[in-house]
Amino acid sequence: MKLTALRGGVIVRRMTDKLCANCGEINSTASQFCSNCGVSEFNEVPPGLRDRLGDGAGSTRSSAVIISGNRVVLASFLSLGLYFFYWFYITWKHMASEIEGDNYPFWHAMTLNVPIYGFFRMHAHIRTINELAASQSVASTIAPGLAVVLLVLSTILNFVSFGIANNAAIILITLISTTLITVPMTMAQRVLNLYWGKALSPGSVRYARIGVGELIIVIIGIFGWILLFIPRSVHEQAEASF
Repeated sequence: MKLTALRGGVIVRRMTDKLCANCGEINSTASQFCSNCGVSEFNEVPPGLRDRLGDGAGSTRSSAVIISGNRVVLASFLSLGLYFFYWFYITWKHMASEIEGDNYPFWHAMTLNVPIYGFFRMHAHIRTINELAASQSVASTIAPGLAVVLLVLSTILNFVSFGIANNAAIILITLISTTLITVPMTMAQRVLNLYWGKALSPGSVRYARIGVGELIIVIIGIFGWILLFIPRSVHEQAEASF
């Protein structure tokens, strides 16, 4: 919040931050779309929160959110495991103000597509969560090494499924693969939720709303599930008709 002097000596406040109407994320005035959910509708920052920001409270910290374990599990399975990429992105974004160095949430999530290197980023992600938790005397529930092992196994199963023609086998492998990656996500998110509860004041922590990116990933996953449950013979007949 800045003060702008007008003619006649009258001083008025000029808003330098705005609040997303959908998810409550604090964005700069220049933002056309919310940095969290992509919505283009904004509201003025409430006076109470505005005063705290003016006193130096960081907008990144005030945007930290709680993501319930049930939500992680549901979104992960509905999305065929694709939610893992979104979770990797959004939790790294939430931790931006808590860790040193440059923070690029999108590229951090994209590194999961890089062979081998993605496993190192997974190790760093879980390690960072555990280190933050330790600073607030919150016990970690999963070791970075174990999280990497589960990710490796999930990745191997995904590759194996590409060479299988039986739909039932593919569905079973998909369920196992998704479970393997959902376990570390859920355990790490629980620790992160406890960390936010201790590190921030109650008024600065909120439950996350469903973002546009998250919704798109889940819709894609549901469409994928529908295709998996369609008998292969139907696919072959459809291809033969063209």
